[in-house]
Amino acid sequence: MKSLFGHIVMGFTSQAENLATEGLNYIISNSSDAKRGISKFLGMIDRDLEKDLYFKTQDYGEDNAIPDLVGIDDEGNSVCIIESKFWAGLTENQPVTYLKRLNPKKTSILLFLVPSKRLETIWLELKNRCKDEGIILDTENRENSYTYARINEKNYLAITEWSSLLNFIETQLDTNGDYVTKADLLQLKGLCEQMDEESFLPLDSQEISPMIGRRNMEFCDIVDKVVNTGVAREIYSTQGCRSAAGLYYYGRYFIINDNHYFIQFNNQNWYELQNTPLWIMCFGKGWYDVVEERPKVMKALTKLELEEKLYFTQGDVALIPLKLELGVDKSVIVESILKQIEEINHLLEINY
Repeated sequence: MKSLFGHIVMGFTSQAENLATEGLNYIISNSSDAKRGISKFLGMIDRDLEKDLYFKTQDYGEDNAIPDLVGIDDEGNSVCIIESKFWAGLTENQPVTYLKRLNPKKTSILLFLVPSKRLETIWLELKNRCKDEGIILDTENRENSYTYARINEKNYLAITEWSSLLNFIETQLDTNGDYVTKADLLQLKGLCEQMDEESFLPLDSQEISPMIGRRNMEFCDIVDKVVNTGVAREIYSTQGCRSAAGLYYYGRYFIINDNHYFIQFNNQNWYELQNTPLWIMCFGKGWYDVVEERPKVMKALTKLELEEKLYFTQGDVALIPLKLELGVDKSVIVESILKQIEEINHLLEINY
């Protein structure tokens, strides 16, 4: 379903999240039924979250973070922070800074609204960022329309699709006959569905900046630097190996002892699987044609699968995301990747 609002906003993709957030805030601020819909949606996670809240956008705080939409109770507590996402990445403040805003003595939640195609990848990145900051998520709960986990006795981190929340609100509006607000809601739904389904999103100037091209070149350079460094240190062998490029990727084959690898800059994996441009494929003791190696590799790398760091290609070749250090020189990134590959190879050797 397309809408006039969606059509207009598609021309301002860099502001799409802000405009959608303002649209949602307008709807819940002008309709008690719509606001009750959000309340009941949150109440499915914890009954104590089902309360009458006052919502406001761009709530600037002492932590210099600006959440998209904040629900405040009658005591002035920020008990619900809603972050809107379409195709932009997470900011430095998400989710840790916002989680710290939640009162640990008050039932509160940080909820991310995302397109259906990004639900799994963003949830995984949120969990990884929490882990990096020492925030332990309790048991993960997956329902049909949302996923959530406790970060302590009173606070939650959750994620849902735009469509799930808006459909829930729409049901409340239909039940109470609020068809005027429903007309506004359908405009917002049209935008969200269009952002989720458009095969080509209109470009803005930032997306065609020379910096984007430079970054992509640097990712390819890092691939080469990692392999060349490994060879120079006599850890890797590239005898009989080559570089390879194809649709959406560039990479290098190499061998550690008798274990065969392919490190690559891969746009498709970056988009579809996890938020990193660099990946490594592990074949075991042979290349593509040695298919009997694949179950052995899968078993040896079980630890990575438990940590949600292991994927498989359509041919069941092990595929592992490589984490990039932020705010550091290229040399530090290269050393970090070399260490990650060493750890992968160690797992393979001791569990093979």
